[in-house]
Amino acid sequence: PCMVADTGSVYCWGSNADQHAGAGDQQYAPSPTLIADEGYSYTQVHSGQLFACGLEGAQSHARCWGAGRYLGNPEAPEFYGSLPLPVQPTHNFDRLAAGPVTACARVEYENFQCWGANESAQMGDGTQTSEWGLLKPGFDNTSLEKVSLSEDNGCGIDAEGDLYCWGRSDLGVVGNNYSGQIPQTRPALVGYEHKWRSVSVGPTAACAITDQHELYCWGSNQYGLLATTVRSSDQIAQAPQPTAFDGAVLDVSVGTSSACAVMA
Repeated sequence: PCMVADTGSVYCWGSNADQHAGAGDQQYAPSPTLIADEGYSYTQVHSGQLFACGLEGAQSHARCWGAGRYLGNPEAPEFYGSLPLPVQPTHNFDRLAAGPVTACARVEYENFQCWGANESAQMGDGTQTSEWGLLKPGFDNTSLEKVSLSEDNGCGIDAEGDLYCWGRSDLGVVGNNYSGQIPQTRPALVGYEHKWRSVSVGPTAACAITDQHELYCWGSNQYGLLATTVRSSDQIAQAPQPTAFDGAVLDVSVGTSSACAVMA
């Protein structure tokens, strides 16, 4: 994991075999370690499985470090980019999102560009073709304000509060009333009867908060991630379902086998 300090410096810690702690070496980092990127001030940072990316504030550039193929730079070393490298081509970005194997950044006031794995249609661009060097337009040019990416799926919310999801379909994480073997390669409108304020996607389930601060979840309930009063490990919700939360929900984060929410 990584974090941004109030000074704009980024600290990372944990396993560092692929040098995604950004400290210029492969040493295990048991405590927060300053990444070797002197002179840059960050506003956001996102950690993937073998890489991390940050949004640099002054120039609004994205910079990544870790396993070379995930860095969005055709000149990245084949194996490791132990020090932060600029995402190419260098645009000005104002949003950044990263999943375990895919990253996307929004060109200022325009649409997202993506790089990394796309075998499960994580980029939502109508293809299942990965891009390890230059960036490719993502999310079928749907204009999104907020994006959450998991290993095989993605969801996003546009300026009107509409929710879209894409990617692997068999566990119902796309939320469009379909749970088959064919991925959803383009963003599908989800939960159209609501307006949405935030979304978080995990490997097997997703949750989102409406503009009325109600929490809905969908996908597999194998780990109880649908937050219903009854756990059924074989239950798959193919569309957003109301949860058992009583009260206003401000934020939610969905992981592999657990989730957390912030209540008002």
